[in-house]
Amino acid sequence: MYAKGFPSFLVLVMIIVSSGCDNVEFGGFQVELRPPAPAVAPLVEVVEADTAGVPVVPLDLEPILYLLERGDGSAATLTAVAQFTEEGYIPLPDPDETPDFLTRFSAGRLDPGTEFDVLARGMRVGTFLADGTVGLDESTCLIRPSAGGLLELRPELEGEQHFLALVRSDAPVGDSLGSSRAAPTPVAPGNAALGAASVTAAQIVLQEMNIPWPASIPQARMDLQPLLTGAEGPMGLAATFVYGGTLGIGPVPAVAYGLFIVADLGATRPEPIVAWYQRSGADGKAFPRLLGAQDLYATGRPDLLLEVFGTDTRSLAVLGARDDDWSMLYEDPCGAPAARGGVRSFR
Repeated sequence: MYAKGFPSFLVLVMIIVSSGCDNVEFGGFQVELRPPAPAVAPLVEVVEADTAGVPVVPLDLEPILYLLERGDGSAATLTAVAQFTEEGYIPLPDPDETPDFLTRFSAGRLDPGTEFDVLARGMRVGTFLADGTVGLDESTCLIRPSAGGLLELRPELEGEQHFLALVRSDAPVGDSLGSSRAAPTPVAPGNAALGAASVTAAQIVLQEMNIPWPASIPQARMDLQPLLTGAEGPMGLAATFVYGGTLGIGPVPAVAYGLFIVADLGATRPEPIVAWYQRSGADGKAFPRLLGAQDLYATGRPDLLLEVFGTDTRSLAVLGARDDDWSMLYEDPCGAPAARGGVRSFR
């Protein structure tokens, strides 16, 4: 702020010094008071405020369900899927609407040394230890926080690629997720018997749902995985069939469709449990495949984490059973949704 101006004036000062009986008189002198000259504004370099000492306020969220993907050696990547609540799954916050999203999400959740329970085949199968490296995964339509770290697995799980994970303090407790029992051994994905069972299951579903048959069911099968379909068995399968297209991002003809089937491997023939049928032209492209499964809500059936391929993007969804009625429990709000009536329970 500059000083206010005021008029100059003269002051005449007479100084008389008295010493004993002598009087000495000095002449006057003139003093002129002037306002200070305006200060010259210095050149200031604009520097961002130092926030190193400002505490990070973590996002107030429910426990998070994560997808874990193995890398090279013991390295692995953890990616947030959705919030995991007693009532069900809810989406993550929108990064575009959440200031400092990654920093605030990571604080207290992805700190170095944080331990996660790794889940597969109906039980705990290992541990993931976060190493403090965090980032944003943009491979799906919803931008998700991710973290790197080290994975320790039971030996019988070494060949598997995808798992579900929860922070250890958030994981359910009890025998259903115990790690003391032997992990069920699935049929190998390339096993001829599993392949034949998937064809039989597809024939049953195609007929009962009145779906156009492909020229070759085995050639239409794009993904086949063994699956623990009950709390402790039996082993079953999850298979994706695509007619008129491929299992990936991109346009397909209007006549194309995707069919996802889960079936138990019965004593005499496979028994379909649930199917998701999606016609491209009528319902929009949403072709799924299985990423992971776990009975997180103790329903007797696993919740299935699916990656869903659309025309322009890839999204995540959760398919699960409540009171033996299968439905979509979660879908990324930005992804291609399941068609109304497209999910059918067979039991």
